[in-house]
Amino acid sequence: DALTHARFDALGDEAFDYYDGMAFDIATSDDFSRPVATGGRYDRLVGEISSGSRHARAIGCVIRPDRFGPDMHGAD
Repeated sequence: DALTHARFDALGDEAFDYYDGMAFDIATSDDFSRPVATGGRYDRLVGEISSGSRHARAIGCVIRPDRFGPDMHGAD
């Protein structure tokens, strides 16, 4: 049922420092004030947290199941 209200917004790499390209939000409201998922490309992140000893291309996201509750459009 939550996907019936899902909205996707592609963000540029200016969204957060650790993104290397496209980032995205998925929300259940048009204003994207409380996204239910956020993610993007993290190609540099592995190198940064390993002090340059490892490198990997990565895509990841976080899903917030608590925001899929009975009142998906309300506040916490």
